[in-house]
Amino acid sequence: MSLSSEDDAKLREHLSQCRYDQVATIALCGPKGAGKLSLLRRRTFGMLDDDDEDQLTQSLWQKREYLHGAWFCVRWTTHIESQEPSDPAALHRHVAEADGCLLVYDAASKDSLAGLKQLYETIQGPLHVGDKRKPVVVVANKIDLVRETEELALKEGVAFAESIESILVKTSAIDAIGFRDMLVEALSRMVLAWISAGKRPS
Repeated sequence: MSLSSEDDAKLREHLSQCRYDQVATIALCGPKGAGKLSLLRRRTFGMLDDDDEDQLTQSLWQKREYLHGAWFCVRWTTHIESQEPSDPAALHRHVAEADGCLLVYDAASKDSLAGLKQLYETIQGPLHVGDKRKPVVVVANKIDLVRETEELALKEGVAFAESIESILVKTSAIDAIGFRDMLVEALSRMVLAWISAGKRPS
């Protein structure tokens, strides 16, 4: 985890006082082909099953997760391009209803990263509450496909994450890599945002 020792102490203190499941909604946003649905299927069902029509059309998953002594009811949500093509309102709705956002791109594709940067600019409205931006984590997915000749997209992804004061997490839905890191970074930043907003443990 990339938090400072001070923020980590705040996080652990807050969570130690929680008596009930904390409810958190995380929106996965990214260009088509980034592997958002594969990440969700692997995280919530533990498998990749492209033949399940319900999974292919589902935009909301729910899973109980554990972090530093507290349980979370995590609602994972994303927009599905095949159902909502070129519909910015649908994308904005997913982001507006979420507590935080994972920005997902294909780590082996510079075009995918370029698409993510463009998408990030389009969701600035719903990504902010007043003058505060919701927690954001950049996810370089399909890390299993990255070869030496394609590492530039990964390095530029790190630079992009730094430019928006975030962090990059590497994942692979195929190899089940990076899921815990992705979850911990997202939930940790959300809880710190709750603390900053004055939300008391429950």
